[in-house]
Amino acid sequence: MVIFIFSYFFYAFWNHLAENISLNLRKEYLQALLRQEIGYFEKTKIEEIPAQMGDIFETIHRSIGE
Repeated sequence: MVIFIFSYFFYAFWNHLAENISLNLRKEYLQALLRQEIGYFEKTKIEEIPAQMGDIFETIHRSIGE
């Protein structure tokens, strides 16, 4: 029973840490994206940016959380 409780807290800790790191990276990425010159958005397909962000940060979250 004690092992189950400790393993749950261990999992919850890493999951919470992954969520915080992912959120901070999302904020920094968005700020860097908003500082780009307009030429960047002419070369990049703007419709793909949110999907790319979702994929990248979901991978980071899963990597740290597991």
